[in-house]
Amino acid sequence: MHTTTSYAIKIDSSHAEHLRKVLLQNNILRTDLRIKKDSEFVFLPITSKEDIKDTLSNDQSFVIVKNDFEIQETRVNDYKELISLPNNLQDLLPTSFDLIGSIILIKLDDELIPSQSIIGKALLQTHSHVESVYRIKAVSGELRTRSTFHIAGIKQNLTIHKEYGLFFEVNIDKTYFNPRLATERMYIASQVKNDENILDMFTGVAPFPIMISRYAKPKSIIAVDKNRDAIVLAEKNIKRNKIETDIRLFHDDAKNIPDIIKLNKTNPDRIIMNLPFHAHDFFLQALQCVKQNAVIHLYTIGSDDIISERIENLYDIAKSHSFSISIQKKREIKTYAPHEFYMGIDITAKKN
Repeated sequence: MHTTTSYAIKIDSSHAEHLRKVLLQNNILRTDLRIKKDSEFVFLPITSKEDIKDTLSNDQSFVIVKNDFEIQETRVNDYKELISLPNNLQDLLPTSFDLIGSIILIKLDDELIPSQSIIGKALLQTHSHVESVYRIKAVSGELRTRSTFHIAGIKQNLTIHKEYGLFFEVNIDKTYFNPRLATERMYIASQVKNDENILDMFTGVAPFPIMISRYAKPKSIIAVDKNRDAIVLAEKNIKRNKIETDIRLFHDDAKNIPDIIKLNKTNPDRIIMNLPFHAHDFFLQALQCVKQNAVIHLYTIGSDDIISERIENLYDIAKSHSFSISIQKKREIKTYAPHEFYMGIDITAKKN
């Protein structure tokens, strides 16, 4: 077993457990070293003497010493093991978060915000390749951006995310990117047939077009987004991944997509509509791009009842505009909230 020398707090064993929790809560306890004990005292390894001055300045029941400690061989995988909060708060710690490149994005209940620095440091300790941790609010607005709050590590808003051998530059403040859709993007790429024309109506930094271009053989892709920052990064990502497919990027509103298709004289065989809360609002624009028939991958979020209602509305829109549609598959991609689901709906549309 390897050992190292560290500053430590020497304290009577009867008071050690309470102090251990205080040190852990304030991120002062060295969790990479094993705590030492003898018949009377416990030795708690600490990060430095300076770190404890403010936290324990009024406590005279301990002394600071130097001692040799065994280095922990096992790595803590769950950040929650490094945090000690009152039970009512400990139970609120999120079980999941988004990892984009070297940045962790995590949603916290209001009650946890005073402890956000401790949470951020614990996440850095358990994810060696992560450089930054940000607290986030939900995606909002037409440009699909979110408020971010730096809580630990390096301050940065740009990162490079790797997915299936591809690299995507993402600005966490100005663009939308969902790392949990990696498998979904590969699924769509696997459905694309040779020489298809693709339309991505809400492309973001272009993960769908780039994935399709790398793992399928489309003829062309038209990719549109209302967010100018997203289109700028999409262009960079196409170059970064050395994509040779004809991908045409447009900074425009989705309501203008039928005009874009008309001007480019390239009707799509497959349409991607990844705007979960509002994609159904643009279903008519998608149909207006179809010459004879197409496959539409529409994403939506809601309860079973809400999603069923939206699907019925899609049938009504299609019928009133001389299209017949059929639902080929409904795929539950992930749980969004209690009783709400992120769904992928595969639709075939044919002009009557």
